[in-house]
Amino acid sequence: MNRDAPVDDPASSELTVTREGNLALLKGDRYKKLIWSLNSTRPCDDAAAAAVLLDTGNLVLRCQEVGSSPAVIWQSFDHPTDTLLPGGWVGLNKSTDEYQALRSWRTATDPSTGLYVDRVDPYGSGQYVLLWNGTTVYHYIGAWNGKYFVSIPEMGIRGRYTFTYVNNDEEESYSFHVADPSAVSRMVMSPHGQLTLFVWCRESGQWLLHWATPTSPCNVYSLCGAFGLCDDVASSQYCRCLPGFEPAASPGDWSGGCARKTALRRGDGASSSSSPPDGFLPVHNVKLPSNYSSVADAGNPGDCASACLSNCSCTAYAYNDGCLVWRGDLRNVQQLPVGDAGASTLFLRVAVADLASGHGATAENLGAILGAASSIAVLVIICLLSLGRLRLGSPQSERSSDVALVAPLAAEGGDCEAGESLMDAVKELNVAENLLEGAHAAEYVAVRTEGHSWEGSTRRWRGRGWGGDSSWPCGG
Repeated sequence: MNRDAPVDDPASSELTVTREGNLALLKGDRYKKLIWSLNSTRPCDDAAAAAVLLDTGNLVLRCQEVGSSPAVIWQSFDHPTDTLLPGGWVGLNKSTDEYQALRSWRTATDPSTGLYVDRVDPYGSGQYVLLWNGTTVYHYIGAWNGKYFVSIPEMGIRGRYTFTYVNNDEEESYSFHVADPSAVSRMVMSPHGQLTLFVWCRESGQWLLHWATPTSPCNVYSLCGAFGLCDDVASSQYCRCLPGFEPAASPGDWSGGCARKTALRRGDGASSSSSPPDGFLPVHNVKLPSNYSSVADAGNPGDCASACLSNCSCTAYAYNDGCLVWRGDLRNVQQLPVGDAGASTLFLRVAVADLASGHGATAENLGAILGAASSIAVLVIICLLSLGRLRLGSPQSERSSDVALVAPLAAEGGDCEAGESLMDAVKELNVAENLLEGAHAAEYVAVRTEGHSWEGSTRRWRGRGWGGDSSWPCGG
């Protein structure tokens, strides 16, 4: 059909049966242009072909042969889009290996091919499953108990529906019927990835939802796209972007997910090498995505943050009795209620420019905050330098290598763990810790020269605002 190439002028469009016996979609007022056709050979030699819309909702092309029952050439029940009507079917034709499935709309207002589909599990579980993008199984409908799929107990309501599941040498298919012929029902693969059953209510003139699986939209894989956050706890809109990101497509279309507001320092190799290192924003009370990797030699949150920042493709980390890191797009991040036993904190890698917005700082006061931070930092440095000079001139200064100095964190590296006294002083500003750590406070570090070699050291601020290998192996 023309699902992904709709006509731009419905008023001049026409669905007709051609003289060759094909069902065709034409467009144009004076000269008709062919938009879509069955492309079949002439179905009837001595009889006219006719298209008939049956009471079941099935559009049938058939031969009207005299003295015999009409022969069906084509029917819409064999070509569903996102909707299954009573009497229709979905499943696998084992002789042709062709699959007939429900595939969602792209959005609620865009009927082009979407990302969600139902089918028999291609990986051999023998169950009906729901897939994202034709590859990722995100929901098992469950085993067939002879009357309904066990994960949908609402299917077992007596007297209203009859569900049929067939699995033999010829086909593996699923269909349903209604007990009351006057009842109007439809099964829909929704744009949000839920398989749903609706019933028409004559009294209210509305479609009423009978059941949906999975029951929570947030259990649908990638419902909010890459770097989207699904929240069915406090929001009726479900989807929003993670901190530091913004919608990548038009409103209501979450298939494209979210895009970064600011490029990472080493995210694409195009950012300036003189820009500050990336930082992390905590996202609390979330269900972590499943496609993580473990870092066995990261024994604390600081090491875990450093492991993430030393990898160009790492986008987030979490430390839950071990270091977990994510590379590439983050999908299926789900907001959970406060106190949920399965909730964790995800540390999302963002550019320094987005650390402020993640903690509520505005563009208007950002300059003032950074200016104040710089002034306090300079004062603290002067004090420490003065203290160092006093110690150098005192009788106790024979071991000059023990003197605490303050040095800029140069390109060759430095150790931020030694700078806690300076950072503590700067924190008296009472501004967001990540803002200071990621912006100005990271420019300086207290260095003790007592037997330490700083060459090749790791910049790490105890897993809070920033960290990583000072050699930056990502290039650019």
